[in-house]
Amino acid sequence: MEKREVLILELVLAFVVLSSFVSAVYICSDGSQITRDSREIGEFTKKTIDDLGIAVIEAEETPAINRIAAEIFVEAEKVSLSNETPSENIELAGTEYEVKLINATENMAKISIDGSSQEINEKEVTSLKGLRVVVVEADIQPVDQISAEVIVGVKKLDLSNSGNLSEIVTINGKNYSIELVTASDTSAEIGVSKCETGNIIKEQEQINNTVNVTGNVTNINQTEGNGSSQNITNVTSQNLTNATSNVTSNINEDKEKSSLFKSVWFWILVIVIVVIIVLFVIYKINRSSYPPVQKT
Repeated sequence: MEKREVLILELVLAFVVLSSFVSAVYICSDGSQITRDSREIGEFTKKTIDDLGIAVIEAEETPAINRIAAEIFVEAEKVSLSNETPSENIELAGTEYEVKLINATENMAKISIDGSSQEINEKEVTSLKGLRVVVVEADIQPVDQISAEVIVGVKKLDLSNSGNLSEIVTINGKNYSIELVTASDTSAEIGVSKCETGNIIKEQEQINNTVNVTGNVTNINQTEGNGSSQNITNVTSQNLTNATSNVTSNINEDKEKSSLFKSVWFWILVIVIVVIIVLFVIYKINRSSYPPVQKT
């Protein structure tokens, strides 16, 4: 492939990748500070981040298009089961579950959770008793010695820079932001953010929040410095309605501006890609019109 063709291909890929890097901004609903922690987690490994068990099921990195992705379990536990310890009790999101190994082969295990059982192949993600389950490894040895490593989680998230790099999950009534920081083909760095007070929300959601005010405000006595009273009666429900209408109008204007900006950016991207393709076609036509060089 000619150098110019490679350059054109890289430009197209760069524009496509740049268009996907839109990261959500999170804030606390009550204006408090956000606390954040992150850890690198290997595939089929579970670590605790800010009181949440996070397990990385699959991690992926594609350098050619600068793409990273990870499939993870949130509020997860990993258990090792065998003939000696065929069952284990775990607690997820405030509920206790019994995870039991019923049978196993070299690549499959039959797992029971609170009496509901299912045969699960290695590395296969499935749902059982309302939970997400994956058998990391299953084995059977002579004399019917069976074993299995199992990861059980409350929620499964698929995060990537071509989709959502982060999502908000609710565990035990508390909101957490789960973010994919970076990834390779064997591990992923996962960040967990939360608010000490209030709930973590997207910044746009905070803008969309409205304040509902009911009733009339009348006869408010304000004591001045000289001890006299001033009766304030001009604040009525009509004033509050007008104020709310103004706020709503401003929010709608912000939405329209944001939508317009996204639309303009999309069409600019489309035009640039079309121009690059046209230039590439012209280049190929001109190149093919040159007579072949005769070797002597």
